[in-house]
Amino acid sequence: MVAPQSDTPTLIFLLASLIILSLIALSRAQQLIDMDVAIRQRLRLIPGLNLWAEEQLLRDILRKQRRCQREGTHAEIFILHMKRHQLWPTAHELCDLTHMLRATDPNDSDCNAYHIDTLKERLHSEYQRAEMLNKQLALLVLHLPQLDMAEEQFGQRAKTALLGALCSEVNSRCRDHDVLGRTSNATFWLVLPDTSESGALLVRERLQWALSRCVLVETGQLGVRIAACIPTRAESFERYLSRLEARGAAIAHA
Repeated sequence: MVAPQSDTPTLIFLLASLIILSLIALSRAQQLIDMDVAIRQRLRLIPGLNLWAEEQLLRDILRKQRRCQREGTHAEIFILHMKRHQLWPTAHELCDLTHMLRATDPNDSDCNAYHIDTLKERLHSEYQRAEMLNKQLALLVLHLPQLDMAEEQFGQRAKTALLGALCSEVNSRCRDHDVLGRTSNATFWLVLPDTSESGALLVRERLQWALSRCVLVETGQLGVRIAACIPTRAESFERYLSRLEARGAAIAHA
């Protein structure tokens, strides 16, 4: 039996290739670790309860503060101090009590976006404003096709991570007076006041690029379908709502 022999340049090339591949693998592993940390910061401490991790709470406080300033509303923070053995029973009780406030809460229960009823009210106001002042108005319909699969295969944790990533990216790249709301399980509307059709298309391209760079540990790259829907002249608000719902259904089944 003759052992295979390699000359020195070949051995050097193989060694260099092995080192490069090892470095790439280490870099990729570090990226996954960093993404997992970011995802865990967005997760609820207890699935199904409105009890958030400290990092998510701090981000939400800043966002709520900006929203109150923008809308001229008022918000309060209650700080409770209790003994350690009373923490979790009290937390459960408080979460149960918050369910009674759902009827008046303008926000979606699962993510940082408006509830559909509040969203339609805000859209109606912007629609009337654009019509009265002869301003432009545009809207982007976003659909997250991975959401149902993520919940079925990986549970509530993966669903929460997807919703959190989408809302975080969209809100961070839009103006303060843009309005993001959730209309169904996996469909969102982004209202863009004072925006032309060409401006809406630019926003769509920017969001698609940013969202495509989001990679989650369990579900991989974030895939979002985005379509623009512009109101036409002399179109009633009810007719426009029907077109929006039809557009959302169309991209959901694309």
